[in-house]
Amino acid sequence: MPTSSTTPATTPTARPPVLFIGRDLAGGGAERVQLQLTQALRDHFQVTVYYMTGEGPLAALIPPGVEVVYGRIGKKFSPAQNLQSLRDLLRLSRSSALLFGMQDTTPVYLSSVLGKVMRRPTVGWIHNTWSRKKTEVPRVHGLLVRLLYPLVDRFVAVSGGAARSLAAEVPGVGDRIEVVFNPIDRALLLEQAQAPIPPEHEAMFAGTTFIGIGRLETVKGFDLLIEAFSRLPAGGHRLVIVGDGSQAAELRALAQRLGVADRVHFTGFVRNPYPYLNRADVFVLSSHFEGLPTVLVEALLLQKPAIATDCESGPREILDGGRHGWLVPTGSADGLHAAMQRYLEHPEELQTRARMNAEGHDRFEPGLVAARFSEVFRSVMGQGARPGMSGTSGDARAGSSVR
Repeated sequence: MPTSSTTPATTPTARPPVLFIGRDLAGGGAERVQLQLTQALRDHFQVTVYYMTGEGPLAALIPPGVEVVYGRIGKKFSPAQNLQSLRDLLRLSRSSALLFGMQDTTPVYLSSVLGKVMRRPTVGWIHNTWSRKKTEVPRVHGLLVRLLYPLVDRFVAVSGGAARSLAAEVPGVGDRIEVVFNPIDRALLLEQAQAPIPPEHEAMFAGTTFIGIGRLETVKGFDLLIEAFSRLPAGGHRLVIVGDGSQAAELRALAQRLGVADRVHFTGFVRNPYPYLNRADVFVLSSHFEGLPTVLVEALLLQKPAIATDCESGPREILDGGRHGWLVPTGSADGLHAAMQRYLEHPEELQTRARMNAEGHDRFEPGLVAARFSEVFRSVMGQGARPGMSGTSGDARAGSSVR
């Protein structure tokens, strides 16, 4: 069984063994949050993390003292590799007190099936708004979600919007959903934000700088952001886009076609994006939908003025209905352009809102979030029954229950 070089720490029996199942360490916001939660929960549980598709660019950030197992599950691996990986998962499940699917769809599917087979309690972590996410994935996932999600004992959703969407889309699970915001270590974020950037990137921040951070995929709406930026009157302002993805070449070509290639800068994948965020003047979230956009929270914790699309879940909750930043219509280059133009003309309006942001950061404090997850895990382990055998209800202390 292939494992990483990290060694499981000696732990007291008071910490039950829990198996976390994740997709990969590809470098997105969800993967970063998973690593933060893993670190925060080490004091509560003996944590083993199973990644379905091997190592990724964030592997260096795995917390010390956590056992990590890399599998080979998916179409790009041979049937023999898939079979061996499933055998490893069965063995790991047998020695675990609870199975935790760390991400929507396949990790939750695996947890639900293994939990049923091994008679282990299960928890699924929901990062996306399913009513929108289902339009981006193969149609078979619609069937699998309705078939397998009801087998899960409890769900933790990253936002109220994500929770409501899941409850509406999957009948019968609404009373098993808790809302707990993502963990963000503010002290670590502030430290990482002070790191230097490559000298060749310094020129990106000459003049007023707007910044977008995320996977370069359709859902993130970077094409709208570039279009909105291109409509601003020519001047010293710039747009920095941090991230990589399947749309990278297309977005570069769009900037060229719109005549702003000299003022739109692409950094590619960056393991630590926070110095870039810290140096920019305004963070812009242009997504078509989110679960809880962690990078928007991080921008607020860095006291960064923020503009965000009012997409289905996340931004409105984080910005408190617009009190901590400007919300614009989803999918609207006009709305993004108007907000960016307004900032150029009256920057103090948005800067004042940004200075108010620190008051709500305790919602994301890792210790508090870990305590809430621990309550959910221990509540489920204490039930000793699969869904359908005894009623489950939300634990109010662990977050908001959706009914």
